[in-house]
Order: sequence, then C-alpha cells, then structure tokens
Amino acid sequence: MKMNKVFRLRVEDLEQEKEKAVKQAEKQKAIEIAKNLLDVLPIHEVAKRTGLTVAEVADLAKEMDQNQPPVQ
Repeated sequence: MKMNKVFRLRVEDLEQEKEKAVKQAEKQKAIEIAKNLLDVLPIHEVAKRTGLTVAEVADLAKEMDQNQPPVQ
C-alpha cells in the first residue's frame, strides 16, 4: 500500500473520530440545557427546543426525579 493511501486513510479516521467527538459534545450540551429547562417547561417543549427526542427528555426527567431528595 502506498504511503499516500495510508496517510489518507488515517486522516479520514481522525476526521471521523473528531466528528463523533463533536456530536457527543453537542449531545451533552443539549442534555445540560434540557435539565435546566425541565424546571419550567413541559417535556415536549424541552425536546423541541433542544433537539432531543421526547423519549430522551422523558428519561432525563425521570432520572432527575429519582435523584431528588425526599421532601420532608
């Protein structure tokens, strides 16, 4: 295999890894925004504003409810 082809394949791999990392960072940011919005907006509205699915936001809301200390 020629060195140029090896180099090009490696560059493509790095670009794919970078794209994956960027998408993961964007998803994490959307989740953080959703957590803040869930206090003031319904689940479907949070999904619409963050780009997350309704199911993802509902799961996040459920997770947040489970992590809340009991009210005394």
